[in-house]
Amino acid sequence: MSGFKSAIGLLDGWSEGGDPTVNDSRHMVGSWAAKAASLFFVFEWAVHYDWTGAQPYNYGTNVVSDLGATGCAVASASNCTHSFVAMDLAFVSIGIGLFATSCLITSPVLWVGGHSGDLRNEYEKWRNPDPHAVLRGSAGPTGFVRTMTALCRWLLALTGVSLTIIGLVPENVIRQVHDSSVVALGIGMCLWLISMSVLWFKRTYWVFAFILLAIIAGFGGWVLWHGTNAPGMYERFMIYPFIVGMAIMGIMITVGASRERRGMVEPRHRRPWQSGLPVPRIPRLKPRHS
Repeated sequence: MSGFKSAIGLLDGWSEGGDPTVNDSRHMVGSWAAKAASLFFVFEWAVHYDWTGAQPYNYGTNVVSDLGATGCAVASASNCTHSFVAMDLAFVSIGIGLFATSCLITSPVLWVGGHSGDLRNEYEKWRNPDPHAVLRGSAGPTGFVRTMTALCRWLLALTGVSLTIIGLVPENVIRQVHDSSVVALGIGMCLWLISMSVLWFKRTYWVFAFILLAIIAGFGGWVLWHGTNAPGMYERFMIYPFIVGMAIMGIMITVGASRERRGMVEPRHRRPWQSGLPVPRIPRLKPRHS
């Protein structure tokens, strides 16, 4: 039971009783794991060149899972790739990275998009007047924001687990398990993009990119659900926006950590929907020395 509660805390933690910071090893590792998902493009491009068969590998008609099928282990197989091990290992490693990202990037940092100034500004609302005291009670917001950050992190964990299973169970091994994991992966990716769009609305300009990515991924999923002669193309309509979204999130947290390291902890500038509202300013902190 204690282990289960610890897992829940990893995916729903609000740094209770402490003062969260973007510039720590936890968030730096999580941001790099998020950006590492972009290696999917490299592995997919490299492995598809090893495709053998009467017809070359087609990004429109062949799904990504075809690159991980172990068919070339059989001498009579024709439509396969001898580098399937590399693709399956890529699925597993990227899936583990996604799950690690969901655990390492805390809810407060995810909420503010890695902007250290916004993080400090928001936590001032819960800080005890005594500068030497810890944050009062359960530090952080409740209700909608807490629910959305937990949802985003759980969906990211779901995509990581699903992608790992896809790599461990190729499509020609246990088809039912593989297909179920593909469905879970597609749903998780689309819902994660939508959830991030909701969470970051009125928070950062990057929300417009996430809205566009969510629309593209949703369109790809809708076409696949209704059937198509080009499943590979529409499958990539879901996968590619998700990877781009992961890269954006990772870069934002890396930039936020760099700004915090240099003592730049002012809140973000006004957004268009906040025109005319005063922006509170917080004195810059001195750079931390490790």
